[in-house]
Amino acid sequence: MARIFKRSTRDDQRLADDIRSAIKRDKLDVKALVARGLVDKQARDLLSSDAKPKSSTLTAAAGALGVEPQYEKGRKWWVEFTDHHDLSRRMPCTIAREESEQIGRHIERLVACRVARTEPDPRSDLAHWLEGLPPSFIERLVRFDLLDSQRLAAGRPLSEHIEEYRKWLEGRKRNPTHVTLTISRIERVVEQAGVKHWSAMFGRIESALTTIQTAEGFKDQTRNAYLTAIKGWCNWMLRMGKAAKSPAAGIEPLPIEAREHRRALTEDEARRLITAAAGGPVRGGRTKRGRIAWQMTGPERAVLYSVALQTGLRAGALRRLKGSDFELDGDAPVVTVKAEQGTKNKRVMVQALQPRTAALLAEQFKGKLPAAPAFNMPPRTDTADMLRADLADARRAWLEEAPTPEERAKWADSDFLAEEDAQGRRVDFHALRTTTGTMLALLDVPRAITTRIMGHASYATTDKFYTRVGTRDRRSAIDNLPDLAPEQAVMTATGTDAIGRVFVRDTVRNMPKGADKSGQNGGGTGSGIASGSAQEKTPTVVDGGVYVSTEQARVTGLEPATSGSTVRCSDQLSYTPSPRFCDRSG
Repeated sequence: MARIFKRSTRDDQRLADDIRSAIKRDKLDVKALVARGLVDKQARDLLSSDAKPKSSTLTAAAGALGVEPQYEKGRKWWVEFTDHHDLSRRMPCTIAREESEQIGRHIERLVACRVARTEPDPRSDLAHWLEGLPPSFIERLVRFDLLDSQRLAAGRPLSEHIEEYRKWLEGRKRNPTHVTLTISRIERVVEQAGVKHWSAMFGRIESALTTIQTAEGFKDQTRNAYLTAIKGWCNWMLRMGKAAKSPAAGIEPLPIEAREHRRALTEDEARRLITAAAGGPVRGGRTKRGRIAWQMTGPERAVLYSVALQTGLRAGALRRLKGSDFELDGDAPVVTVKAEQGTKNKRVMVQALQPRTAALLAEQFKGKLPAAPAFNMPPRTDTADMLRADLADARRAWLEEAPTPEERAKWADSDFLAEEDAQGRRVDFHALRTTTGTMLALLDVPRAITTRIMGHASYATTDKFYTRVGTRDRRSAIDNLPDLAPEQAVMTATGTDAIGRVFVRDTVRNMPKGADKSGQNGGGTGSGIASGSAQEKTPTVVDGGVYVSTEQARVTGLEPATSGSTVRCSDQLSYTPSPRFCDRSG
């Protein structure tokens, strides 16, 4: 059973003063103190007024000189208990007696859980008490083996865990923009949840995401991005052994409609884009102060688009390329993209270049230093605008080729060289990479080669995000399939005449005994097969069936007349009338 008490503490300052008074009274020096059992350093510390003697020195001097220490009870209460290893433990509590008694009762229950090898009920007041403990108190409980080390991490402020996760991401050489965005999203969710410790996050993440989405007006896709950031952090906590469970486990992302946001250019569109760029004006941008931030001539943009289409490199990787990264001499020109130059997989990529493109690059690099940027590209916010301006010039030149105003109006309604097509798919700089993946797929390039060119670990990524199959491509594929349509002669031989023959055969076969198979039933007025036929001949029974020659006229109706007939069957579309629906009672 736990008990609380107040520890008596020795007044070391008062004891040091009493010892120095005794030394002064007895006129003791270093030799005299050493003779009484003290070491030389202890004696010198006691004789020096500037030195602060250690507690062990005071204890030895008090015993040697016969000075009685003075004790006083401290303000803080302590709890003493026996743990699950049957060891006596002591822990400091608070200055309030009731709070200290409550802590003692909680520790008793915690010891009982360790003896039973069970975890505290998450809904109990014990679990709630553990959530609010300061890290120093949790560290003591961990040292006594009353809590596991994961609880120690859970007791630390979430801000410390988030900062450690930031450093881990930076150590993995993740993109700085990605790191900043991820950490900001995690901090936004934690702030909205209003929690400071790990254990308090359970059951609050989903509601925090919903509140943020409602307040900010986010789309479901953005909400899922916030959830991805939180789950990545929680999974990192589990892998690092800082937590046992993830508060984000079981939270599913919202369903997103599978829609392509970016389209690929056709070969003709790509050629016209490069041609328009080569003959286009100088494009550039300025800073807020009016200085030139970037500038590219038409030929420079044309070469840039060519390199992007041939290599499939992203804009970030192209922006970081230097002249020394290109090997343009020889029969096999290549460009080497280093891991730190923007590759997502953090691996070195060596991409082949076509000879004509390599010759244009060599001409463009004349006079440039090897360490200079290969392309004076705009920042990431302006790359799409630059390409769309050249795309608009290419579309304008194409429309001018229309022979008549009517054709021009018809061409203007098409998606050719349009910034956005009828499906809402837009063209930006990254669409050049999508075009590369699509062209490789349509050329039936082996998947292993395609994944190497695109820099993907799996072809599934290329197929899902970088392959766009248009209506013309699907039409071409269908046209290449073998023609399996039946011949017209076969269709004529097995058409509705055959259906009429089978129907007549089955109808006559099911006539009751005594019926006139010529079409009259015992003098009745109704027709036994089909009244109102253009021609009616007496059927010839062959092997239990009826044969009607092709020269015989077709029956005009499929439903047999039932007026005055003993055959009560209206299953007109069945080749074999079911007996259940036929009245043969006569």
